[in-house]
Amino acid sequence: MLETRWAAAKKIFEENGIEADDFFTGADPTEIKKIITDALNRGDVDGVWMDAGDGAVAAIEAFEDAGVDYPVMTGEDEMSFLRKWEETGLTGLAPVYSNFQWRTPLLAVEKIFAGEEVPAEWVLPQTPITEDERSDYLAANDGMPDGHYAKFGGEELPGFPDARTDR
Repeated sequence: MLETRWAAAKKIFEENGIEADDFFTGADPTEIKKIITDALNRGDVDGVWMDAGDGAVAAIEAFEDAGVDYPVMTGEDEMSFLRKWEETGLTGLAPVYSNFQWRTPLLAVEKIFAGEEVPAEWVLPQTPITEDERSDYLAANDGMPDGHYAKFGGEELPGFPDARTDR
């Protein structure tokens, strides 16, 4: 999943003449913040493409600590990033590698046991959250924890969101 997204981003960057340094951090926010801080100490950072929302928050904090303007950033549809994006007003985009990927095999098993055909290719919704939609997703997921993905695809599941928010 991560490797697939990075391969796509790298291809697009190369096609558009964008030089990008890549780092795999193990999702360690301290490491992410250190990498961004080091890059800022070497010069300007024009943009940050993050594969995860929580890591994007650490990257944003590095810019705050350095007292410099935010670049264009991505950070996925995780609530922590959406909230920080809203708070800071930075120019951003929340790509979605939907959590449908996790429940699709379960839906396939359900179809198989019901004797229904499973599609040969199952295209998952991956439309990013834009600035124009951000407040709608924040409102729809109000009260959800930072690690929740706004476009997780389970809004129609029984007990949502009460089962999560009434703990």
